[in-house]
Amino acid sequence: MGRRKHTALLPPDSPAAPYVSAAWHDGLTDKQRVFCEHYYRYRNGTQAYKFAFDVVKMTYDMCRQEGARLLALPHIQVALKERYKLGSAETGVDIAWLLNHFMTIAMADPRELIGLKVGCCRFCWGEGHGYQWREREYLEQLAKVEWEIVCARRDRQPIEGFRYPDLAGGLDYNATAPPHPSCPQ
Repeated sequence: MGRRKHTALLPPDSPAAPYVSAAWHDGLTDKQRVFCEHYYRYRNGTQAYKFAFDVVKMTYDMCRQEGARLLALPHIQVALKERYKLGSAETGVDIAWLLNHFMTIAMADPRELIGLKVGCCRFCWGEGHGYQWREREYLEQLAKVEWEIVCARRDRQPIEGFRYPDLAGGLDYNATAPPHPSCPQ
């Protein structure tokens, strides 16, 4: 048996037109339907054949040949064409929409995509322009210092050098607030 060339989908005016039905998988066996669905998603006949059929004792080349043979069948081509139409209708996406979408992205003005926002620093709105914490950060820093003190006591080292975090600036830092006009930082 000679090698079959992979053929494209049939045009609507082809002799296989009688196979067209309202449901894209009418007239297909369950395995052919699974093959078509897998091929529709991944566009690989060999993988689709391996997915749909029992290929335990088949080589890769045999699967490739069988996948190409299935893709050459007129009713499989018609079913795939109907599945493509159904997929476009389901998503509302067709080639013209994709081209328009990608051209819009390619021709976009970078100045509209990029912006610079300046917010306040940790000292802007702190009490007396002191460092302002978020509550979680303050508690984590406090726990870290306390753990270091516990470890120092366990190892019988001096504990005078450890400093607790300064809460003078307060809590509830908000990075989205505007900068304070008289912030020293």
